[in-house]
Amino acid sequence: MKKFIVTTLSVAIAVVMCFHSATQVYKADEGVMSGNSGSVITTGGVIAVGKVAKVGGALGGAAGVGSDIYSLSHGLTAQSSGGKVVQASLYGIDLTFAMCGLAIGIAMIAAASITIVPGAMIATFTIGGVIASILTGFFNSEYGGSVLDSWFKVPEDTNAYKPNIYFYNDEDIDISVSFGKDNLLKKTIPDYRNGWSFSLIDNVINMDGQQYSYLFYESLTNPKLFNYDSAFVISRENRADTFREILTAYNFNEQEIEDFVEFWTVKLDPNKVYLMFAEGTELVDVAMPINVDPVPNSITRIWFAFTSTQAAEVLNPDFNLNPVIEPVVRDGYTMVEWGGFIVE
Repeated sequence: MKKFIVTTLSVAIAVVMCFHSATQVYKADEGVMSGNSGSVITTGGVIAVGKVAKVGGALGGAAGVGSDIYSLSHGLTAQSSGGKVVQASLYGIDLTFAMCGLAIGIAMIAAASITIVPGAMIATFTIGGVIASILTGFFNSEYGGSVLDSWFKVPEDTNAYKPNIYFYNDEDIDISVSFGKDNLLKKTIPDYRNGWSFSLIDNVINMDGQQYSYLFYESLTNPKLFNYDSAFVISRENRADTFREILTAYNFNEQEIEDFVEFWTVKLDPNKVYLMFAEGTELVDVAMPINVDPVPNSITRIWFAFTSTQAAEVLNPDFNLNPVIEPVVRDGYTMVEWGGFIVE
């Protein structure tokens, strides 16, 4: 009776887990974890009874084979995508368990009769596979799946802080400015009201009886829209001097540099080291399209992405520390913008 009950339960659970695993394959690690869980429960019955009926053995083996084949393909795909060292090593563990489980699972189907020792081995491999899958999901989110992946997941949106827009012209001029994604705006100075219309007099913005050195806004943005190939290292020490040196190389003027330094030396955590990626006009235009009438002779928009080293490795494992600087071009009627966001 004991053998019958355990075998029946094992078969039932294996069937459920096989079906669940097959329907969850697209959810990355979840398919591996659920399939291996079915094998673990089935092989738990194997250890208790010492052997299983042909149907139970075949189904248990099928559950193991199905999940382990998926685990193999998932691990190989992930490794070929060039993940981090931690991710690659975890997928290596997963692959090892998968190959062992696959071989023994096939043996289960062929033999359909299992003794205590192979049963214990299968349970060990499948439990190990589950642990590896959980760890993989815990440390990696690029390939999706685990409920724990939000710890390392790149956010879909973050705040673009203090983009300042400066205008320069040799003569006074009336200018209109609007954004193509103004639904993402969170704060503006002056009040945006479906756009800004103002007079530029002696390079000072005049609007609604007030004068401004620049147009200010903050918005949501998607960090995945940007490029993370090359970064500057922003250490804890002499941060203001580092900013001035970099921005001078970009040909920002004295006022633009001081505005930047004043904001970002306070905004960034003084106890952290950051990587700073420069995001140029083309990418900023995608994140926040802008319309300026009349169109300036020169438009330069640069947002700086501040990240930790860990976040940078998720965004681009192959980033380098040799950025190429493309200076701001100033040609008569000119628009210059700087801004930034933080990904941690």
